[in-house]
Amino acid sequence: MRLESDIVPAPDYKKLYTADGKAMKVFGTILLFIKIQGLIVPFTFYVLEHLTHNLILEINFLSHTKANIDMASRSVTFYDDLVGLSLTNTNETLLRTVDAVLIPPKSEALIPVSVPPHFG
Repeated sequence: MRLESDIVPAPDYKKLYTADGKAMKVFGTILLFIKIQGLIVPFTFYVLEHLTHNLILEINFLSHTKANIDMASRSVTFYDDLVGLSLTNTNETLLRTVDAVLIPPKSEALIPVSVPPHFG
């Protein structure tokens, strides 16, 4: 990922929301060049505060790149199978839920998890 420009301030009316309906602060947008298996994809992303991940691929990005997420093969492909990635290796699993969990729509939840012993 390479930053190609500065953050463009968002208009005051632009709002995004968490799953439970809380407003998120949108600082602006930024043009990023995402490299997927050698293919460089320019896309404008929202810049938000207090995310738990450095980057979240939103539905607009997934639609733009014609992403196909295949859980059976644990892979995602882009641009009609032009390039693809493995989602995870089962040996790389860091945590698992202790029990099956159902999270109602428009809500957040704290979920008990376990860590495999080989991660110490």
